Amino acid sequence: MKWNDDVYDVADQVFAERRGAASETSRGDAALWQVLLDLGWPYVAIDEDAGGVGGDLTDLAEIVRAAGRHNALVPLAETSVAAWIFAHGGGSAADLGAAAAILAGDNLTWTTSGGGVVVNGSVKRVAWAGAVPTLLLVREDSGTTTVGVVRPAEAEGLSIVLGRTPADEPCADLRFDSVCVAQDKLFEVPLTAARISDRDGVLRAAAIFGAVERAVEHAAQHVATRHQFGRPLVKLQAVQHLLASIICERDLLGSAVRLALATGGAPGATAAAAATAGRVAHRVAAVAHQLHGAIGITREHDLHLSTSRLTTWAESPRSQRSWELRLGALAVAPDDEALWELTTSGSELSTP
Repeated sequence: MKWNDDVYDVADQVFAERRGAASETSRGDAALWQVLLDLGWPYVAIDEDAGGVGGDLTDLAEIVRAAGRHNALVPLAETSVAAWIFAHGGGSAADLGAAAAILAGDNLTWTTSGGGVVVNGSVKRVAWAGAVPTLLLVREDSGTTTVGVVRPAEAEGLSIVLGRTPADEPCADLRFDSVCVAQDKLFEVPLTAARISDRDGVLRAAAIFGAVERAVEHAAQHVATRHQFGRPLVKLQAVQHLLASIICERDLLGSAVRLALATGGAPGATAAAAATAGRVAHRVAAVAHQLHGAIGITREHDLHLSTSRLTTWAESPRSQRSWELRLGALAVAPDDEALWELTTSGSELSTP
C-alpha cells in the first residue's frame, strides 16, 4: 500500500542503502541525517518561499514511513514539524536545523518579563531533546499561539538529564528554572496547539505504519523458513491465523493513515489514524514476537529494532488513549444530527 508511489520508492531506496552502513552515535545517525539535509527532506511540505522544498503532507508522510520501516535513527519527523512551525512564524525553515517542538501545557509556566518571557517547570522524556541544538517551546493562550526559540547549549537555568527510549532514541528530561527567552526569540504563529499536535500525530502514525510493515515482513519470513515437526511453521493453522491477523492490522492502519492524508490532516481523520496506530503497534509487536519465539527477543535478530519503536512511538508524545479521547470529543461536539451524519456517511469531524 503506497500513498505516493514515486516518493516512497525513492525514499525506501535511500534508507535501504544506509542500512548496515550507519554511523550511529548517542545523537543518532549523523551521516544519514546529512544525506537527508542535502536532499531537503526535513523541509518537504513547506513552501519554497518559506525555506522549504515544496510538496505536500502525503509526500512527507511517505518519507517518514520509509524512515520508520528502516529504523532510521534521525529526528526527521521532529525537525519537519518544528521547521513547519518556524516557517509559519516568518522564519526560513532550512535555517532552523535539527530541532524539536514542545507543546507547553500546565507543566510549564510563562511569565512576561522585560518584553521576553521567563519559563519555569519541567517536561519528561522529550524525544531528541539534548541531541538537537534547538527547541521550540509552543504555548497557546487566549487564542494566541506563541513560540519561543531555545538553544539548550546557551540557555541559563535549563537542566538536561539525558536518556534513551526503549527504541534507543535519544531523549531527555528538561527542567526550566527561570529560563529567559528574549523578545527577539519569540514569535506568534497562526496555528493552534491542536493543529500542531495533529500534524505530529499523522506523521507519527506514518512512521508506525513503516515499522509495522517491517515487523510483519520479519514474521512472514520467519514462519516460512523455520521448520518444526518436519514442516514450515506457516503450515500450522494457528500460525496462519496469527500471521493473517497482523497483516489485517497492517492494512487497517495503512487505510487510516491514507484517509488522514487525503483530508490534509483534518482533526477527526488524524485522531482516528493516531489512535489506530497506537492499538495496531501494540498488537503487531506482541504477535510478531509470539511468532518468532525466543529468537525474536535477541539482539542478533532485527525484529527488536521495529517492535521497540512500535511500543515506544505508540505512547509518545501522546498516548493511544489521549487520541481516543480527542476523537471522542470531536465526535460529540456537533449536534445529534451532525453526529448521525458522521456515523452513517463518514463525513469529517470539525474542531470543537
